[in-house]
Order: sequence, then structure tokens, then C-alpha cells
Amino acid sequence: MVRKTLVFLMVFCFLAAPAFASQDTIGKITVKKRLAGRSDRIEIMAIDDPDNLFVTIFITHVKSGKWTALADPSNSSIAIRLTGEVPVDVDGEQIIDTTNKQAVATLSKSIGFKAIRIARHYDPKRHALIYTIYSTKILDGSYKHSMSVVVLPRPGR
Repeated sequence: MVRKTLVFLMVFCFLAAPAFASQDTIGKITVKKRLAGRSDRIEIMAIDDPDNLFVTIFITHVKSGKWTALADPSNSSIAIRLTGEVPVDVDGEQIIDTTNKQAVATLSKSIGFKAIRIARHYDPKRHALIYTIYSTKILDGSYKHSMSVVVLPRPGR
């Protein structure tokens, strides 16, 4: 019974995780050549924040080329840039989703067991969006993480 529940939870977590809203692979860097099969590489991606389309999330992550690899390494990096105009309403107020969100985007790193997630937090004092990329595992978490901040322009400036 416990085993069935654990399997159900793993499948549910895998399927319920939000996918990237809009993602583009910018490039790939080969870090280890293999004679047979794919080489290990670092992938560079751009992801639009689905709630704040004027913010682009740039990440790098490792893809293993091993046929026997059940999970890719959790190493990742993140950089955030303001790539568009912050929209304003008829009163001149900025339209920004300041909701703290645990999973703005998720990238699976194995078959249901490990994922890389991007979380968003808002700092009202500094008028900034903070994004953190981190690794999750079903049974035990990981402390591998990185963060980046985009300071939003103040209204009327």
C-alpha cells in the first residue's frame, strides 16, 4: 500500500509541475566528448516569465550524454533581465505580478524523481523581482541553487 502511494505521489508531482511557458534553446556547449552516443553538454536557455512577460529568465543546465544516466546533474545557473516595457494601466500604475511563486517554471532532470525549479519572490522595498533556481528530489532535496534579481523601473521615471 505504501509503495503504491509513493508511486502515485511521484507520478502526480511529475505531471502537476508546470512546464516552461515559453522557452528557447540559445546554444549548447560540449564539455565531454564520447566516442559512442551523445556528449555531455551545457544547454543555454531563455524562458519568459509567464506572469511578467517583460522579464526573461536565462538559465544554463547540464545534460548528460550517457545512455545509462537515469538523471542529469543538478548543476544550473540563472540570470534575469528586463527585456520589455513594464505595462501600465489607464491610471499609469505598473501591471506587475508580485505574487511569490514556488514554481514559475520546472525542468525535469529524470523520470519523475528530480527537477530543476525556478521560484519568484517580490521585494516591495526595492521594487525588485528575485528569481531562484534550485534542484528538487522526491526523497531528499538538494542545496544546489542560484539566484538573480531584476530591479524594476519606478513608475513615472
